[in-house]
Amino acid sequence: MPRIGRDYKPGSPGRHWLLRVIVLGTVVLLLQGCSLFGFFGEDEAAEAEEPKDPFAEGMLRAIAHLAPPNSTPQFLSEIAEQLGWEEDVARNKLLRFAALSEQFDEKVTPFLLGLFFKKGFSVLPTVGEGHQFSRDSIVRGAVEGGRFLVTTRGPVRIIFLQRIDNVQIIYPKDGTQPQIFSINAEGVVAVRRSRLDQYLR
Repeated sequence: MPRIGRDYKPGSPGRHWLLRVIVLGTVVLLLQGCSLFGFFGEDEAAEAEEPKDPFAEGMLRAIAHLAPPNSTPQFLSEIAEQLGWEEDVARNKLLRFAALSEQFDEKVTPFLLGLFFKKGFSVLPTVGEGHQFSRDSIVRGAVEGGRFLVTTRGPVRIIFLQRIDNVQIIYPKDGTQPQIFSINAEGVVAVRRSRLDQYLR
């Protein structure tokens, strides 16, 4: 009967068991090494990637993406981006936090309205028959029916935040056609040049 130690002979059951443990350990280490170098575990690596920052392409574009579809903050942020105002909001941490926490009605919309006001827009609750636009304006309320006059000959931007329907906007005979933005594409708005030197006789 062989003793463990100096008399231990190759080929004994104990030796085979030891070799199996070494081989198995080597295989496990190789597999782990492969996964570290990307040969295995691609799904795990993909899951470990950080989610894309919604603000990577700019604050206004992020608000337009995060806000509810067809909402006022989405609409205003898209227009503000078109007008090139990203620099005015790019580093505003409070606005970023408000968008991430979905405070669109409470914080984001008032901020955007303030931005437009700062840029020279009038912010009007509503307009009635014969209202005269002399500068860039935002109309917050719904407007159904009515004729409105643009009194400046230069370019004017008018933004409607609610439904508008059967509206006529008349601009000067020798003026520039106003630019109209409407949140609701189903509204009917007619923009026409005045045929008269004066709007009303």
